[in-house]
Amino acid sequence: MLRIPWSQTNPQKGTCQVSVYPVIGVVAIVLFGLCNAAYASDWSLGFDRFDALEELEPETYDTVGAFGYASFDTEADFESARFDSIALFRYTKFAALVSFAYASFGTLASFGHARFGSLATFWSARFDSLADFRNARFDSLADFRLASFDTLAFFRNARFDKGADFGEVRFASEAYFGDAGFASESNFSSVRFESVADFSGAAFDSVANFGYASFDSLTSFRNTSFGSMASFRRCNFHGYTDFDGVILPDTLNFSEIKNIKHEIDLSDAELSSAKSICRINLLRTDIAKIRMKYGRMFRLYFPPNTSFERKSNVYQSLLSKLNNDGFAESYKTLDIEYRQATYRHEGSSFKSWFLGVWWNYGYNREYIFWWIAGLVGFFSAINILAYNYFREHVYSVKSLERLRDNRGYLKPQQLRHRIFDAILYTCIIFFGFKFDPDGLKNANPCLAYIALVYSSGFICLGYLASFILK
Repeated sequence: MLRIPWSQTNPQKGTCQVSVYPVIGVVAIVLFGLCNAAYASDWSLGFDRFDALEELEPETYDTVGAFGYASFDTEADFESARFDSIALFRYTKFAALVSFAYASFGTLASFGHARFGSLATFWSARFDSLADFRNARFDSLADFRLASFDTLAFFRNARFDKGADFGEVRFASEAYFGDAGFASESNFSSVRFESVADFSGAAFDSVANFGYASFDSLTSFRNTSFGSMASFRRCNFHGYTDFDGVILPDTLNFSEIKNIKHEIDLSDAELSSAKSICRINLLRTDIAKIRMKYGRMFRLYFPPNTSFERKSNVYQSLLSKLNNDGFAESYKTLDIEYRQATYRHEGSSFKSWFLGVWWNYGYNREYIFWWIAGLVGFFSAINILAYNYFREHVYSVKSLERLRDNRGYLKPQQLRHRIFDAILYTCIIFFGFKFDPDGLKNANPCLAYIALVYSSGFICLGYLASFILK
C-alpha cells in the first residue's frame, strides 16, 4: 500500500490509503510501448525475408541497422548507404548480387557468418570502426577494391570461393586473414597494410597477387599455403615478415623488391606432397636480404627474353648470399647450374657435358679414380685382342720384349701371359712411365691409337695431381 500524507489533501483528516496496483499497470504499459518503438526502429528487419529488389540507397541509418539473420532472395542495393551506428548483418544470407559500394560504416560493421551467394561488392566502402567478416562465405567474387579500413579488420576463417579482390585497399590498423580460404584467384595488389597483417594458416589454392603491396609493420605468412603462383613483385617490407612453415607455390615471384627492412627467411619453407620444386624469380631484388636454401625446394626462374647479363647478376648475388649464410650444399647446386647456363650461353654444350660427367664441375674430384680405372680397363681390353699386332707393327716396349724372351711361351700359359702383358703394356703407355721413341715401328695408322692412350693417361695424371694437391 502506498501511503500519502493527508496534509497534502485535507489537513483536517489523518492519512489516506491509495492502491499501488493501478500505478504499476500504467508504468508497465508505458514501458511496453517504448520497447516496441525501439524494436521497430532498430531491430525490425532481423529474421525478415526480402523477396523483391531492395533499393535501400542512399539510406542513412542513425540507429542500429539490424539485418541479422535476414535473407535477401534478390538483389540488395546498399550503395552509398551510411551506417552511423552498428551495422548488423551477422548470419545474413544474400542469394543474389549485393552492393555496399561507397557505403560508410561509422561503428561496428558485423558480417560474421554472412553468406554471399552472388557478387558482393564493397567497392570504395569505408569502415571507420571494427569490420568483422569472420566465418563469412563468399560463393562468388568478393570485390573490396579501394575500400578503407580505419580500425581492426577481421576476415579470419572467411571463405572466398570465386575470387577475392582487395586491390588498392588501405588497412590503417590490424588486418587478420588467419585461416581464411581462397579457392580461386585473389588480388591484394597495391594494398597498404599500415599495421599488422596476419595471413597465418590461410590457404591460397590458386594465384595470389600481392604485387606492389606495402607491409609497414609485422606481417605473418606462417603456415600459409600457396597454390599455383604467389606474386610479391615490387612489394615493400618495412616491418618483420614471417614465412616460417609456408607451403610454397609452383612459382614465386619475388622480383624487383628493393625495400626490405628485415631479412626475409625462406629457409624453413616447405613443399606440398604434390610439388617437386618451386620456381622463384629474383630479378632486380635485394637478394642480400633473402635467406633461402637452394636446390631441394627452389630453382631460379627467369621470364622469357631475360638477358644473360641480368641472369648472371642474380646468380652471382645469390651465390654470394648462400656462401655468407654457410649453405654449402645449396651453393654447390647453384654454382653448377650457373656454370651450365654460362656454357649454354657460350655455345659450349659439349664442354659443359664433359665437365659434368668428368668431375661434376670440380665438386667430385674423386671421379678421376673411376675414370682411370675405366680407361685402363677399356684400353687393356683392346690391347688383349690385338697385342701381338701392336707390339710387332705399331709400338713395342723393350722391357716387355725381354720378359717375353726370358719367359718363353707354353701353350697352356699363352692366353694368361698375353692378358698380363697387354695390361702391363697399357699401363706403361697410359701412365707414361717410359715412352721410348725407338719402339715405334714404321708409319702406321694405329699410332694414333697409341697417342690416344698416352694423352688420356697424361690428362688423368694431371687431374689426379690436382685432386691430391686440393
